[in-house]
Amino acid sequence: MDLADCYRLLGLRTGASYEAIKASYRRLARQYHPDANPQDPDRRRISLLS
Repeated sequence: MDLADCYRLLGLRTGASYEAIKASYRRLARQYHPDANPQDPDRRRISLLS
């Protein structure tokens, strides 16, 4: 996975600020965390964020 893919996964444009990266990561981590979504069939998405 190259750097552009990482930005795309976070929903950001290349060159985003540190604060934007941090906020996007935290938002997605809460959204896909298995404890927050126990019935979510796509539990593997959290591993993509890590």
